[in-house]
Amino acid sequence: MKKHMIQVIKLFFFVAVSAAVYEEMDNTAEVFLFALLCYGIFFYVLFRKEMNPPNWKTYLHKEKKLQDPSEKQQEIYDKAGLTESDVAFFREKMNRAKTQIQQIEAYTKQNNKIEAIANRYQLLTILKDYFKEIVQHPERLHAVDKFLNTYLPGLEEIMGKYIEIEQHKSKTQETYQVLDQTMELLDDCCLQVEADYQKFQAQDFSDLNLEREHLQKQSQKEEFEDF
Repeated sequence: MKKHMIQVIKLFFFVAVSAAVYEEMDNTAEVFLFALLCYGIFFYVLFRKEMNPPNWKTYLHKEKKLQDPSEKQQEIYDKAGLTESDVAFFREKMNRAKTQIQQIEAYTKQNNKIEAIANRYQLLTILKDYFKEIVQHPERLHAVDKFLNTYLPGLEEIMGKYIEIEQHKSKTQETYQVLDQTMELLDDCCLQVEADYQKFQAQDFSDLNLEREHLQKQSQKEEFEDF
């Protein structure tokens, strides 16, 4: 309702000024062009927001406002020993990562070559699984520094630049070379993400083996004591 009232007020001033300008006009071409210019400027100043919708890239990059964590997720934070400031920092990082993954997914759907490379490495599956693993283990945030601060923004930038350059209507030989180099860079970045995720999982397996060894020792100790 408030938005409509503002638009009505704008329209009222627009009509009033237009009428005043019309009354002051004479038949000379110079005055007519000057009035038309003023008319256009005045219209743009009043209706600038309506004439300039938000850019789709800006919209996709806009991070959603965070809601409070669920009870289940709060339990994970408590178990990991995170303070209130730690939780805020972690959630901010993951919110940004989520936005970047969504943008990367959008890019893969826009371009067949990018989609082919992404499918070859199962990139989106890895990114989303990696994201879930980090959410489940917030205490290991320091171990995923490269993923969050290098690989994700790198993938997003590479894909965005490739699509931007490929959309150029006129392409030179140099342009095609840049596109090929960008694809090679994207391929290399996907390999690095895959290796980084495997390294993260390997640590999980190592922790699991240590836990298994600990349980076995406890079991042996208890059997001996019972004897």
